[in-house]
Amino acid sequence: MTLHKEGTATILLSAIVVVILNIGVRYLAPESAWLHNVAIVASIFLMIVVLQFFRKPNRTVVTDPNLIIAPADGKVVVIEETFEGEYLKDQRRQVSIFMSPINVHI
Repeated sequence: MTLHKEGTATILLSAIVVVILNIGVRYLAPESAWLHNVAIVASIFLMIVVLQFFRKPNRTVVTDPNLIIAPADGKVVVIEETFEGEYLKDQRRQVSIFMSPINVHI
């Protein structure tokens, strides 16, 4: 598993913000050990969330003409006929997929 290249700026910005916040807590409240611990735990949690959002897992795609491969992780919530009037101007089948923050967003 790797990280998606489009997430590099967000990951770096998040890391900088986490470091600045932890340094700020360290110098603004030097006697408050519990606040330091809360800041560190919150920082670790934030970085884990950001890193998991931009993860790019290795996929094995099975090429079988009898299979339908979903374009995204998540749960299929609606499959319906609808009129697409912007480009195709025709009836099409719409597949709506709900993606939670823990699904891969590539």
